[in-house]
Amino acid sequence: MNTLSRFLTIAGMAIMFCACASTSSPEAIDANLDHAEAVAADGDYRQALELSNRMATSPDTAAFSARQYCRLAMIFATVADNITDNESAMASAVSSLCHALSINPDTVAAYINELDVTRNASMQTTLQLIHGANIDISKYTDGEDVIIEDHDIDPDSLHSHE
Repeated sequence: MNTLSRFLTIAGMAIMFCACASTSSPEAIDANLDHAEAVAADGDYRQALELSNRMATSPDTAAFSARQYCRLAMIFATVADNITDNESAMASAVSSLCHALSINPDTVAAYINELDVTRNASMQTTLQLIHGANIDISKYTDGEDVIIEDHDIDPDSLHSHE
């Protein structure tokens, strides 16, 4: 592929990504998450972090489902596991998982239990940070009361798939 073709392909993908990023349909959100996951899977953790930060700071997060927040948390946790200056990525993983927990703790538990051993361990670490820091999940719900105690996820109850 020559340089011009490569440039046009990359430019086209960037335009498509920006167009998807400006809409909050579940399909567009999933497409953006798919892209960030693929970039992380290819080992481009800085790019995955940039894409994830863009999603996390977008107004579209109001339309995120609990599962989509879990996926975003997983991307941030993956980045944190693979870069040296990982504090902000891990903080973003914690924040994303807190949002997911505030929407539906059962979805979070189901998502984590579906993960392979390595990814499950990353999410377990993120969950441990939430529990260890005693983070008030209600601050992620726009002032709505959320009772987490009745549905709290006990990290010991989550099973990794070996």
